[in-house]
Amino acid sequence: MEGMITKKIFGEPGETYYPTIKTLVSSINNTTYPFVSERSFIDTIKTDISQGMKMYWIEILLRAHMSASVSILRFERWVDGIIKSFANNNFFVFSASFKSLIESAADTYDTLKDVPYGLAKNSKMITKSILGHQNTIVISKELEDVLIDFISQKEGIPNSLRSK
Repeated sequence: MEGMITKKIFGEPGETYYPTIKTLVSSINNTTYPFVSERSFIDTIKTDISQGMKMYWIEILLRAHMSASVSILRFERWVDGIIKSFANNNFFVFSASFKSLIESAADTYDTLKDVPYGLAKNSKMITKSILGHQNTIVISKELEDVLIDFISQKEGIPNSLRSK
């Protein structure tokens, strides 16, 4: 029944992509992010720059993954609202959910649009850092700020996606 409704609302692509989103969400719900404390990072970078850079860039990649995961969760929840309200002939909730889906997608794009370029631009240095070979401090304040701000602004993030 859900597949038929999804197809009515979103057409063939909805029928194809919605089950994929559901599969992604089921795997995301068990994801944890092992962030280190600021104190631990500072203590490490003072004594071992290469280890500090490894910690820093792994956390940037974890935050990028977390941001993508939160975006997928938001998308899935709004689409669920659209499908359920359509099935219950609730036009008001259907319209509100559709509007929120569009706003959510725009917010995600507007906030995260430069993240792939920032990661690609720094890919050689990120790889070097993760391998423990980066002996100078190189950070990306822009990436760090965007990713931290995106996560901190999102309400309703499951506990499994909160930092540990």
